[in-house]
This record gives sequence, structure tokens and C-alpha cells, in this order.
Amino acid sequence: MVYFSVYIMEVNKTARIIRSEILNPVMGFSAVFLGAVITLTYRLRYLLPGFSLQEKAAITASSTVKAILTDPLYAPHKIFQYLMGKLAHTGFIAMRSISVLMGLAVVYLFFYAARKWFSFRVSLLATILLATSGWFVFAARSATTSIMSLSLIGVVAFGSWIINNRFHRTLLIAGFGLTLWLLYVPGLIWFVIFGTIVQRDKIREAANHNKALSVVLLLGLLILLAPLIYTFIKNPYLLQSYFGFTTRPFTNLINFPKNLINIPLHLFIMNSSNPLRYAGRMPILDIFTSVMVVLGIYNFYVNERQLDRVRFLLGTISLACILIALGGSVGIEILIPFVYLVAASGIAYLMNQWFIVFPSNPIARFLAWTMITFIVFTAAFYNLKSYFVAWARAPITKTFYSIQPTKPAPRNIIK
Repeated sequence: MVYFSVYIMEVNKTARIIRSEILNPVMGFSAVFLGAVITLTYRLRYLLPGFSLQEKAAITASSTVKAILTDPLYAPHKIFQYLMGKLAHTGFIAMRSISVLMGLAVVYLFFYAARKWFSFRVSLLATILLATSGWFVFAARSATTSIMSLSLIGVVAFGSWIINNRFHRTLLIAGFGLTLWLLYVPGLIWFVIFGTIVQRDKIREAANHNKALSVVLLLGLLILLAPLIYTFIKNPYLLQSYFGFTTRPFTNLINFPKNLINIPLHLFIMNSSNPLRYAGRMPILDIFTSVMVVLGIYNFYVNERQLDRVRFLLGTISLACILIALGGSVGIEILIPFVYLVAASGIAYLMNQWFIVFPSNPIARFLAWTMITFIVFTAAFYNLKSYFVAWARAPITKTFYSIQPTKPAPRNIIK
């Protein structure tokens, strides 16, 4: 009888572990990911009356092989749009779905990186905030290449993944794919260089274990980057945009301090007017996220500033701010995933402080998670309403989005 009781206790313990460590996380993330899918696909065709000039220009730039080779920047996005066009799908859903898929990849990579740093609940709440933020939703539902700038979160996810990864072959192949992807996005070459320097020991170790594969991947990288290199040789003026610079370097250097100050101003206080992206001059971050970012900065400085991951995040954000302030091809949207990682740190700090006051009170713990979850969903609802109602229904927005898609006849994939 005693052995049977012990057996039942062990079974119950195992069931609780499976439920808390596997079932609940899988169900929780699946629900959030499904919510992201619904958010990014809801009325993708009918929310706006047409394409904007920027969307139409992006579609035109990916309409032929010649157009892509003439300017191969953002090539991954352009190639997918080109294939859609060759399959005779040039409507709103087809052209915007490329960004939707990339946006969902950003959501997953963000959650993965956050989960390596914070608890599951904190990571999930931060992912909800990111996936419902106005700027992210706009980029992920647009036919432009804006979403590719957010691919930079892949650097953080990759860095978090290789810390405990001993599969050198997989590491090299994944690093090859990520590097190739990022090198086709203007301004991101600096982050590739920065990440390579930070992770040089891991990369060297993996390369030494797979020398033949390293040579093959390096040659493959050069071959796949050949269109980009050829374009730079033929049109050197594209190098300025590629490296995140502008055609007026001296003017932008003079404006550098002002542009640097504008970054927190646009994030927290007041943004510049841009009816193409958002309504009014509301800041990029809502009030709750702004408070969490401030708490996150405090938490990083007081409790975690010696950690390598915090130094890496700080270096990445600093580099991004420099490129944004230069006024070139790198926009402030590149900061979005990193800002929400800092917000996740703020949520974690807030909850830890609450649990220090109530270390073993289950009612207090339940109340804390209930309150923070409610606030997060309130912020998410506010951001979604700002995008789907305030911005989408504004008369000026409908004026900018009025170009109808073309309907080409079916043609061969290769032309």
C-alpha cells in the first residue's frame, strides 16, 4: 500500500511537470501565435482601399528579374513577390502576405530570444506587446520591404541559441542563412560584423570542427552575394544606402545630435506626422510599454549590467541609434524588437519586486499575474484599435492608399 501511494505521488508529480513545463507553454505560445496570425491577416485585402505609392514602387521593383538585379537590396522579399507575380497573383493578399510571413517569423524569433532571457510568462506578455504594436503591424501588413529591417532580431535569437549549442554543423548552416539574409538589407552589414566579432570564439570553434563545410559555405556565400557585389561595381552610388549613409553626409553630421535626441522623443513622447504609417503624432510606444522600458533600463543597469547578453543588447541598440541618427536608409523601426526586449526586462523586474514583498502568498501571485496580463491586453487592444480603426478609417489614409493592383495574365516562372 505504501509503495502504491509513493507511485501515485510520483505519477502526479510527473504529470504536474509535464503540464507546467510542456503543455502550458506549448498551449500558451500557440494561442499567442494564432492571435498574431489573425492580427496580421485580418481584412488584409479590404481594410485599405488600395496600395500606397510606396507599396506600388516595391511591387514594381520586384516585377522582373532585371529590376531585381538592377537593385538587389531587400532581395529575399523581392524574390518572393516576383514569384507571386509570375503565378499571376498580384493582389493585396499576395503582395502583402510576404511581409505577413516574415512578420510571423519575427514574432517567433523574438519569443525565442526573450524566452532565453526571461520566464515563459514574461516572454509571452512581451511577445503580445510586440505583435500588437502599431509599427510592427504596419510593417508586417505592408507590401513594402519594411519588415526586413526587423529581421535583426535574428541576430539576438541566434546569439541566444549558440550559447549552449554543440552542433557545430547546424550552427554553421544557420549562421550562413542568417548572414546571407541580413547582408541583403541596407545597414545591417554593421550588425553582422558586430555579431561576428562578439561570437568569434564560437564561430572559430565550429569552423575548426567542420573545415570542409566552412569552405563550402563561404564559397556559397560569395556566389549568392555576387548579384549584390556586381550591382555595387556597376552602380557605386548604392553603397551609400547599403551602409546606411546618405548623399549629404556633412548635412547629416550637423543634424546628428538632433536626430539622436529625436529617437527617445519619437519613442516615448511625440512622433513626427506620417499618415502613411500611423494616425496623428502619437509616440511609437504606448504608456504602459514606455513605463516598462524605463523599468527595464533600470533593471539592466542595477542588476544585470555585467551580463554578456545585456552588453550585447546595449551594443546593438547603440549601433542602431547611430545609424538612425545618420539619417540614411536605417529607420527607427529597426529598434522595435530591442525596445520590447527591454520592456520584457521591465515586466520581469516589476513582478520580481512584487514577489519579494509576497514571496509565498499564492493569492498575491495570482493577483499580480492577473493584473499584469489585463494591463498588457489593454495596451494591445489600444494599439490594435489605433491601427485598425483610427488610422485605417482616416480619410487621409484612404487618400494615400488608393492605387489598385494590376492583373497580369499567367506566365512562365522563368522569363
